[in-house]
Amino acid sequence: GTLRRASLLCQAIRIRPGVDAHRLQRAVDRVVDRHEFLRTRFTRYGGQWRAAASHETSPLVIHDMQGTSDAAIAQSMRDIADRAYDVSQTPLVEVHLLRSARPGMWCS
Repeated sequence: GTLRRASLLCQAIRIRPGVDAHRLQRAVDRVVDRHEFLRTRFTRYGGQWRAAASHETSPLVIHDMQGTSDAAIAQSMRDIADRAYDVSQTPLVEVHLLRSARPGMWCS
C-alpha cells in the first residue's frame, strides 16, 4: 500500500557545510537500529494490515545540487516530500542530503 504526504512526517533542516556523509550515515543507522518501528514494513494478509520488522538499514541518499538555484533546491525537497511512499517496503525512514555550494546543506 502507498501513503501520501498527509500520512508522513517530512522535515528539512539546514546543516553545516562539509558534513561527513559517512558519519551521518552511521548516525542514521544507529537511530534505525535502535527503533524497531523504523525497520518495520506493513503487508496486507487476509484483509488486515500486519507489521513485520526487518534488519535493513536506511541508506543516505545524496543529491548533488551544486550550481543549482535556491528555487531548484526547494523544488527537489518538495518532490521528495510529495512522492507516494510504499509502506510494504523497508526501511520506513529515508534521509536525503542535498549538497549545495551555498553555505549549509539541506537534510530532509
